[in-house]
Amino acid sequence: EFRRVLFRSSSSTGGAAVTTAFGLIFLAVAVQQWRTKPVEGKDPGWMKALDKAGLVAGVALGVSLTNYALLTSGVEKIVKSGLSSSVQTSALVFFILIATSTIILPLIIYLVRPSWAKDVLGRFRDWLMLHNRVILIAVFGLMGLLFTVQGLIGLLG
Repeated sequence: EFRRVLFRSSSSTGGAAVTTAFGLIFLAVAVQQWRTKPVEGKDPGWMKALDKAGLVAGVALGVSLTNYALLTSGVEKIVKSGLSSSVQTSALVFFILIATSTIILPLIIYLVRPSWAKDVLGRFRDWLMLHNRVILIAVFGLMGLLFTVQGLIGLLG
């Protein structure tokens, strides 16, 4: 059942083509990240910009970077899954909480315990810096694979 819902094809050929195109773009970004050697001791530009941003700018950036296409796609798959209303509602709540947790949790931590948040989020930032390249390769690779397979199923099916 899960596989049927996850890989359900788009209702239109155009939608499937766009999904395939995004998948191929994501795969290209993953390959580019894999082939590019990181410069030791140099922070990525996006990390430097985040370091300079304040709370309001950080929240605005987090909201603007929310992947609405992925969020919409996930919600659509849950709604069209054919599951009962109560299961769909539970799945939607869970999915939306997970999808927005990267924005909500750091904000709550920062507002409730600012000094502790600075320490914890600082360590998390250091971990992100250390594993930035691997994270980007994994995320773009997996998303690229998923989108490409979904798009091709829609185009060929």
